[in-house]
Amino acid sequence: MSAKFLTVPPFECAWREDLKFREAGRGCVAFEAFACNDVTLVFRENVGSQGYHYKRDSSPHYTIILGSHRNRRLRIEVNGKAVVDVAGVGLCCSSSFQSYWISIYDGLISIGNGKYPFQDVVFQWLDSYPNCNVQYIGLSSWDKHVKYRNVNVLSLTHTHVPLSKHVVFGDYQVEDEVDAADCYNYKNMDYDKWGLKKFLESWDLSDVLFIVGKEEKPVPAHKAILAASGKFSLCSSSFVINLPTVSYLLFRALLHYIYVGWTQMFTNGMSESMSSEVTLRDVPPEAFKAMLNFLYDGQLNDKVIDSGALLLQLLLLADQFGVTFLQQECCKMLLECLSEDSVCPLLQVVSSMPSCRLIKESLQRRISMNFDYYISASTDFVLLDETTLINIIKHPDLTVTSEEKVLNAILMFGMNAKQLFGWEVVDQLMENSKPELLFGERLQLIYDLLPFVRFPLLQYSLLEKLQHSSIGRHIPVFQNLVNEAINFVKCGLAESENEENFHCSVRFQHRRSSYRELQYICDGDDHGVLYFAGTSYGEHPWVNPLLAEPRKITITASSPHSRYTDPKVLVSRTYQGTCFAGPRLENGQNCSWWMVDLGQDHQLMCNYYTLRQDGSKAFPRCWNVQGSLDGKSWTNLRVHENDRSICKPGQFASWPIIGPNALLPFRYFRVVLTGTTTDATNPWNFCICYLELYGYFL
Repeated sequence: MSAKFLTVPPFECAWREDLKFREAGRGCVAFEAFACNDVTLVFRENVGSQGYHYKRDSSPHYTIILGSHRNRRLRIEVNGKAVVDVAGVGLCCSSSFQSYWISIYDGLISIGNGKYPFQDVVFQWLDSYPNCNVQYIGLSSWDKHVKYRNVNVLSLTHTHVPLSKHVVFGDYQVEDEVDAADCYNYKNMDYDKWGLKKFLESWDLSDVLFIVGKEEKPVPAHKAILAASGKFSLCSSSFVINLPTVSYLLFRALLHYIYVGWTQMFTNGMSESMSSEVTLRDVPPEAFKAMLNFLYDGQLNDKVIDSGALLLQLLLLADQFGVTFLQQECCKMLLECLSEDSVCPLLQVVSSMPSCRLIKESLQRRISMNFDYYISASTDFVLLDETTLINIIKHPDLTVTSEEKVLNAILMFGMNAKQLFGWEVVDQLMENSKPELLFGERLQLIYDLLPFVRFPLLQYSLLEKLQHSSIGRHIPVFQNLVNEAINFVKCGLAESENEENFHCSVRFQHRRSSYRELQYICDGDDHGVLYFAGTSYGEHPWVNPLLAEPRKITITASSPHSRYTDPKVLVSRTYQGTCFAGPRLENGQNCSWWMVDLGQDHQLMCNYYTLRQDGSKAFPRCWNVQGSLDGKSWTNLRVHENDRSICKPGQFASWPIIGPNALLPFRYFRVVLTGTTTDATNPWNFCICYLELYGYFL
């Protein structure tokens, strides 16, 4: 055991200003640790104090614990909350120093064993809401001493590029055993250039010739260098590597470039291992040249980065030959220059690549959160495989303005559509055709996917059209789902014979992730949508939303603006003694109302609301709460007849909105007086000084 190590006592953490990533949110630390359990590293935005411990940290941070729970588990915490807790991964060693590495790249946390970062990965986790500001690294412990040595910080200017390009060869030198508060000697070295770059496409020392593509373009290369770029046994009797001009450290880095695919080509007895000429007829020459350039130089040139098509070809080539680092680099570049129009094609490519699982999940989530766009902008989504489409539709973050969009997407997918259309087109085609002819081999997919449409969330008028459609007559499962939804809309949960099934089935639940839940807690709370608008939807402290610029919402009254008819009062946080909306004639009848417009980009499924009486005794008894998409056609959400809930000046009162209409999103809401109040003098003045709405906000 080396005498040069750092001991961190129980419940302490070692910090230093220069123990940090060069780029916030991106970096890698390699180290050795000697411990019975709980090798703990903390990543935060600033250096911690000498008495710091991660259990008391309220600032944003990541905590990674190797050998948690008495050396039985791996644990990752985000801001003190456990997000990963898995058994038997990345455990500690109490008999000798064990080598580890941990990298963070925009929320992607990778953990590995061994001296060489980016090899021997034991676990990866992607933070859906990454903290891209973490930079400083703390070495910590739990209830026992932990010894650290050879702590090296690696930069990730290009994520997962060759180790020799960014490895830091300095150690934290500690003379004999010291405490965590003592100093370290930090040494950082860069290797900006590889010694092998001069051999790229050079005939000098070349011993293999690739004949590439249909053009049969000759590309000279070097067996030893290519093999050294893979992971293989140094003791192989059938393979000798001789690189006399390459330093040992550089050679060791090159050994970890390419996995067994390339090495086997030259060592497993295949024709390539016996010949100096290899023919690759289906490989694009430009992509192959770019891959060779990466093997020698460790980075992608600007021409490759600027060409999305070439990057995709290079990604496929890297997957074919098992060049893991190149795969990761291509994925990173594709994500950085990703446009909305390239998401589906890229997802189609990476879906079959196990090494691109995290990229695939990221793209699926992106499509789910912008579902309306991706099924309306082009038909690229129909080229995805069934599993991928199901994952998107089932994704907890699926955001969609109407279940009709989900139905349209499934039907277009089933028909392998070449152009965009809605269910009405399918309905017309079905009048003179059969499902077997329209959907062909994908008919079973239609049966499998239709239950993912939440028909009960559709408007009743649309459900009636679907009930009498040709699609329903030819596809029984479609007709059953529509009938089930109509029964729900007519009867609601309370009167349904299958109430338990309604509660259990997701088809009768709104997609929570599509809307932010603004839940009623108590009268006058700060959880409603109008209060939320006053914070610019969570971006700053509250101000009256009708005074903010730009204005988030609009409130109008049935009578003209005046001293006592002031919309700002309804969304203020102070009590107003006199505030009313006066009557106007609508369809020959008196009508008084207050109306809220959430704006063209927002809707609310309202399930609760609150009113507050002003200082008068003009108590309302008959009024309706209504919703509208256009501000002209109104749907009753709750009808009050002879409601005596409000009986005191200044009183709050709140009511739930129940039934199928609570599942419908609206842009406009209004409370409208439908009968006279208790004030005989001005019976049609609607005297409220506060209004708040709750529910699911989009």
